[in-house]
Amino acid sequence: MPNVDIYSLRNDSGEWVAFIGLSQNYIEMLFVRPDEMGKGLGSLMVEFAVKERRIRKVDVNEQNHRALGFYCKHGFSIVGRDGSDAYGKPYPHITSWTDRLMKKSAQVRFQYDLVDDVRRDQSS
Repeated sequence: MPNVDIYSLRNDSGEWVAFIGLSQNYIEMLFVRPDEMGKGLGSLMVEFAVKERRIRKVDVNEQNHRALGFYCKHGFSIVGRDGSDAYGKPYPHITSWTDRLMKKSAQVRFQYDLVDDVRRDQSS
C-alpha cells in the first residue's frame, strides 16, 4: 500500500466521528461512524480530498452499492473495473474518477486534524 495521510473529524466532545486516508493520487479509505452518517461528514471529507489535496481517483468495492452511489453523487464517474483487489484477492472493485471541483460547504461545523502519516512497507 502507498503512503497514506489520515485526516479525521471530531465532534464537539472531541470524539472521532470520521476519517479519510489519502495517498498521492487516491482516496484510499473513508469511514464515518454509523451514528454520524447522513450529516454531511463524508461529503466534507471528499470535498477536502478533491479541493485541498487535488485527489481525483477512488476505488470502490463493487458490492458496496452505498459507497458507489455516494461517490457518483459527488461527481465521480466509473472509468474501469477490476476483478481483484491490489493484493490479488477476488474482491472486484470499481475505479472512479472526477474532474469536478466541489463548492465549499459551510453547513456542518468541522475541523481537519492530521492524525497520522501512516508509512507502510510496499514490499509486504
